[in-house]
Amino acid sequence: MLSDPIVTLEQAEEAIRRWGKGRLSTRNPANFMKDIVRSPNRNKLFPESVVREGWTARQDPGSGRCFRFVPLDPEQETAFLTATPDPSLVANPHLVQTLSLPPASRPFGRPHETWLTHVVTNLGIVHTHFALNSPLDLIALDLLGSNVALGDAEVDAIYLATSIEGRQMLVSCEMKGMNEVLDEDQIERGSRQVAKTSRTLEVIPMGIKAIGGGMVWIVEFDPHLPPLAKLSESVFRLEPPVPGIG
Repeated sequence: MLSDPIVTLEQAEEAIRRWGKGRLSTRNPANFMKDIVRSPNRNKLFPESVVREGWTARQDPGSGRCFRFVPLDPEQETAFLTATPDPSLVANPHLVQTLSLPPASRPFGRPHETWLTHVVTNLGIVHTHFALNSPLDLIALDLLGSNVALGDAEVDAIYLATSIEGRQMLVSCEMKGMNEVLDEDQIERGSRQVAKTSRTLEVIPMGIKAIGGGMVWIVEFDPHLPPLAKLSESVFRLEPPVPGIG
């Protein structure tokens, strides 16, 4: 019987202290669930006993909360679903030249969000997705900021999109390297926070992930939440390859 679905930071810290046996730090309990849901091994890390009882968990930061237990979909057999790109897109990726990246920048390539934002923006990969594969008719796309802290969420990149009709929208992007999963809950939470902050502009949720083989996967979602529904996706292959991108 679940008496309270909310697990607080204090409860998470106490559990780490009790069960971590000194191997886990209690300095930042907020990272407890974050480290699980972003891991490619998250279904192995999550207790099978909880899944058998029909529960999974979602991050729920803010006001002293760490995460919450939520009912598992009856048809779902694992705690978390892992999104993957369309195999046909992976087999036939759109080629993108990387010669326009300064050679001096390549030694600094790292598998993290800031570098992925730098690469996809400077090579116009997000712009190419919207021009070729999005149902939206845009005439301009500009990066407003990266690693933007917004209350209980941090958004890796925010773009300003302008439609042919002159309507402006915000694009809220979650960037993920090879060793992290593209977590749809995180994408939705970030998009909601961007919408809450802007108050007036419509927000387009987007996920961007390095998937190996020098390829980048972009997923565009419907701005009308909930639920998070995929509108379009693209796979790009960088040529020549860029360090830190697969």
